[in-house]
Amino acid sequence: MARYGKASMHNLDGVHPLLVDWSLELVGIMDNTVVSGVRDMTTQRKYVAMGVSKTMNSKHLIQPDGYGAALDLAPYPVDWSDHRRFYLLAGIGLGLAAKMNLPIRWGGRWNVDDDQFKVPSFNDMGHFEILTPYVRET
Repeated sequence: MARYGKASMHNLDGVHPLLVDWSLELVGIMDNTVVSGVRDMTTQRKYVAMGVSKTMNSKHLIQPDGYGAALDLAPYPVDWSDHRRFYLLAGIGLGLAAKMNLPIRWGGRWNVDDDQFKVPSFNDMGHFEILTPYVRET
C-alpha cells in the first residue's frame, strides 16, 4: 500500500483535517503525491499572475476556520500530460469522498450541482477542495 513521503506530508500541514484524512485514505487506494496544500498570499498572487490559478479567493489560503480547504494532487509517478490518470484519481477520490460523506469539488468539474459533465474552461485536474462553509465539526 502506498503512503505519502515527507514532501507530501509537509504539504498537508495546515490543510483541513477532514481533507487530510480523505487524502490519506486515497493514497492507500491509488498512489499520488500532494503537490500543493496551504498557500500564502504572495504565492497565490504569483500563481494568478502565471495563470495557474484564477482567483485571489483561493481555498488554498487559510479560511475562517483556520485551515486551508484545498489541495492539489497528482498521480504518482507524476506525468502532467497523462490526463487519463488524473481522471482516474478524480473518480476514485470523488467516490471515496462520497463514501466518507465529505463534500468535495474537483477542479476538473467545478459545477457540482450540474448533472451534466462538461469540460470546464479552466481545467485544474489536480485540484480538490472541501466545500465551504462546511457544517460538520472536525
